[in-house]
Parts: sequence; structure tokens; C-alpha cells
Amino acid sequence: MSKTTYRPEIDGLRAIAVLSVLVYHLNLSIFDAKLLQGGFLGVDVFFVISGFLIFGLIRLEFDHTGRFSVLGFYERRARRLLPALFVVIAATFAVSGYFLVPSGIEQLATSAMASIVFASNIYWLAESQTYGAASGLLQPLLHTWSLAVEEQFYIVFPLALLGIALFARRWRVALVTLLALGSLGWAIATQGKADGFAFYMLLPRAWELLAGSLLALGAVRTIGSRPFREALSWLGIA
Repeated sequence: MSKTTYRPEIDGLRAIAVLSVLVYHLNLSIFDAKLLQGGFLGVDVFFVISGFLIFGLIRLEFDHTGRFSVLGFYERRARRLLPALFVVIAATFAVSGYFLVPSGIEQLATSAMASIVFASNIYWLAESQTYGAASGLLQPLLHTWSLAVEEQFYIVFPLALLGIALFARRWRVALVTLLALGSLGWAIATQGKADGFAFYMLLPRAWELLAGSLLALGAVRTIGSRPFREALSWLGIA
């Protein structure tokens, strides 16, 4: 497999996404005006980045070698993500006794197990936990819902891409676009419901990861001139 080139601009975009989410959750205000009221969109930016990087790796391996190891891909994802997740869970348990009552620690243990098997988004949906509600302040692993969405995408999407690469490689941009539009339509149709499905679940969220995948395919590389594409970048930051 050919090595990927380090992309410093992606780390810069990650920094913008992280800072926007942190500022949003800190509820900082200047002259009674809340800073970065749309800072939660940093999570969506991360989904797009993940789709871009993961599809780029898959495409690079398949286009250069003519094959793709799904098990090898899963193994690399596990080595990259699980150690950090275990550290976060261990650190959370280490301090939980000072901040949580026994019932809260019991729920923490349940949510930790859901996080380890990448099903915490399903768990929080079943618990009817609204993200951003005051009750969420007592759920230290609530944020792992986004990791679960990404991991579920990593489990399902490589298999779909492998099928596309084997049987419809010439149509992969069109097929990924159709998948993205289908997911976006699902998100629009369900976002008004109060059950949290559109927020927590993979199917209404997949269009964001698929948008990143389309970027990795170069689907918008030929749109307009370079100044036009640069203008779109600044518009996105705004």
C-alpha cells in the first residue's frame, strides 16, 4: 500500500472544529451575545474529515494494489482508536466516585460497555438522553455517541465500497452520491422529531461522512476555478 501524504491543512481544520465545539459548550458570551452559537457544527466537520480520510485510505490501497483487506482495515482502526478510548474510560472511572452517586456510577459502567462495543449512540437514544440537556452533565461518556457513529460507518462502509470497487468501479462517484442523498433525505425527514434518532444514529448522519468520501474521490475538484473553490472554503469557515 502506498503511504499517504501528511495534510497539515486537515489538522488545522480539526483544530477549528475542536475549538468551536469547546467554545460552544463553555457558553461564553461577549456583551450578552453567545460566542459561536453554531459551534456544535464542529462535530459535523469531524464527520466529513473522517469520511475523507477513510475513503482516501481505502481508495489508495485498492487503486494501487487492486485489492483491499477489510480485516486489515478493521485492525488498523482498532489499534488507532481503542487505546485512547480505554484511557478516557479509565480516567473517567478514576474520578467518578467524587462526582457521581452510586446509581450514576452504575449508569457510567453501562455506558462504558456500550462505548467499547461502539453502540453508545444506540444506548443514549434508548435512554432518551437529549444531548445538551442538563441531565447530560451527569453522563461523562455521552460524547462517545459520535465515536460510535464513526465506527459503525467504518464497519459497514468498507464492505459497500468493496462491492462498488469490484462490480461498479466506473460508477462509484454516482453511487456514493446516491447513498449520500438518501441519507440526507432521511435526516431532513426525521430531524424534526423529538426522539433523537436523526441526531444519534448512523443512517441520518452518514451523508456527512459520505460527503467527505466524495471529496476524497475528487468529485468537486473540477468544479469552477481555483478562486471559486477558495471562496467556498472561506464560506465554509464563516
